[in-house]
Formats: sequence, C-alpha cells, structure tokens
Amino acid sequence: MSKPKVAFFDFACCEGCQLQVANIGELLINVLDIIQVVEFREVMSEKWDGEFDVSFVEGSITDEHAVERVKKIRERSKILVALGSCATIGGVNGMKNSFNLEEAGKYVYGESYKFFPTIHTKAVHQVVKVDYFVNGCPIYIPEFVAVVKCILQGIPIMYLNILYVLNVSLMEMYACMTEGLPVWDLLQKQVVTPGV
Repeated sequence: MSKPKVAFFDFACCEGCQLQVANIGELLINVLDIIQVVEFREVMSEKWDGEFDVSFVEGSITDEHAVERVKKIRERSKILVALGSCATIGGVNGMKNSFNLEEAGKYVYGESYKFFPTIHTKAVHQVVKVDYFVNGCPIYIPEFVAVVKCILQGIPIMYLNILYVLNVSLMEMYACMTEGLPVWDLLQKQVVTPGV
C-alpha cells in the first residue's frame, strides 16, 4: 500500500504552524514512516504536480490571487486541513476587516497601495470546503498528531476526541475552568504525546 501524499501550503501568515511541524523532532520520523510529504516549502524545494491525499493549508485568504490558489489546491486534494488560527479563523490578518480597505492599504503601503490589492480577510473554510481544523497560534503538536491519526483512520475528530488523546479528563477541564486556572497549563502537565 502506498503512503498518502501530503502537502503543506501557506498563505497570509507567519508560517509558525509549519515550523512547529518541521520541529517536532523524533515524532516527525514516526510520521514520515506512514505518509509521503510531496510538497512543503519550509523544508523542501520539490514541487508536486499530481493529486494530494491530504493538504494542510496555513494562513488566511487576503487577496483574489489567494482565493484562486486555494481553490486549485482544494480541487487537487482529497482532504484539506486548515492549519492554525490564520487558516481557521482569519488570525491577526482579520484585524484589517474592521477598517476601510483602501485606507488600511494607504496606511501600510503609502501611495504604492494600489500595487497590493486586497480583500477582506477570510478563513480558509469561508472560501473552500475544509475537512479538518487544527487550531492555535501556533498549533499544538499533540492536537496536530491527533488530527493526522483521525485522517489516516478515516474518522472525524471532535473536541472530546482531542481531550482523550491528550489524556485530559472532563473533570480536570471543569476543575480548571471553575477555579480560573489556565486550561493550557493543565494540558501541558497532563499530555501524553501520542505515538503515530
């Protein structure tokens, strides 16, 4: 059986979520045993002109060129994953949606703003169908791995599934929330990084 062909793409973002994936260390070796990365600008120069089994898209959609590009990626992808806050909710780039776009362009680019056409920032799912979401800025690697596992098994992921994978009980989550403790601290203390 051939390994699923996986690609990573970026749009308007800092690319920190892809760097998280590139820096996961030994776990990356386990992941690479079961998938074939065919395009990932952060770590390789090769391009793939075929179809993708899974595409991870980081970044928000901020111009018409990006709209067309993400649509082409969607057409070539069996499964598309929005990776990180910019892709899932529009991220920091979404702040410009509160302003007149022409005025924002002038503020950032001065008189050259006409060379940088823009649209209101959109999350990826506002432009194309998204099958899975990995939230966060940057992403949380155990959640990324949980999503990859679900994709490879052909099952949907639910928030409660992520808690199970992260080895966090609902009672612990409830205790954190009622005591005003950061849930992130609980996750860092309790997490058992799942093997792939």
